[in-house]
Amino acid sequence: MYGTLREEIEKNSAELGLDGLLALHDIISRDTDSLRRVQGIYLFSETEDNQEAVFTAAKDIRERGLDVPVFVVNDRPEDTAYKPCGFPGFIAWSRRLRDGYGIKAEPVDVIDAGRLNTFSEAQALIKFSKENNLGSWYVVAPQFHMPRAFIGAASVAIQECSPADIFACYGPDQNWEEVIVHSQGTTKGKRRDLVKGELERIKNYTKPGNLLLIRDVLGYVSQRQEPQ
Repeated sequence: MYGTLREEIEKNSAELGLDGLLALHDIISRDTDSLRRVQGIYLFSETEDNQEAVFTAAKDIRERGLDVPVFVVNDRPEDTAYKPCGFPGFIAWSRRLRDGYGIKAEPVDVIDAGRLNTFSEAQALIKFSKENNLGSWYVVAPQFHMPRAFIGAASVAIQECSPADIFACYGPDQNWEEVIVHSQGTTKGKRRDLVKGELERIKNYTKPGNLLLIRDVLGYVSQRQEPQ
């Protein structure tokens, strides 16, 4: 599934030593084939260039009958530690989801308002999940961002001994040749070309131990429980 993304993963993962990444993609890309009755849907923050993909995916999955809350990170701009990034913000997304998609966004507070990124979002999500006894999630991201977003969420769940079962909901196809802004609003390029940069981040962030090895994530995926 998701042919262009799969092609780019297949082309670049061996070169980067990311053994097992293609297998992981093939497994989680089927997570929405049969709807999982998860307890929450979490939208990873994106730049304006990519936000409609996660909004559309959330709308589509709810229209298939999954009537559960949709959560978005609360970037807390009132905090003195707040640092702007490429994310338009919880307030802007709440309005867009409400007015354009009929969805009410619920907040998940970022742990450190001065450090909002994919991994810190995963940390906030798992913290929120444990505090609110939510045991299953769909995480939503554009296709090119999903491998790193999912690995981040699964890594934190494992590290924090969280019982949460994380499933992937890929965004719909977007123009792979379009030049867009991504990652803190500082990375620019064609979506197709950004896949390699995402894979490089997975490799680099695995070294300090933020992200777990892909084999560990595959083990986590194999043990996920079907939500009841």
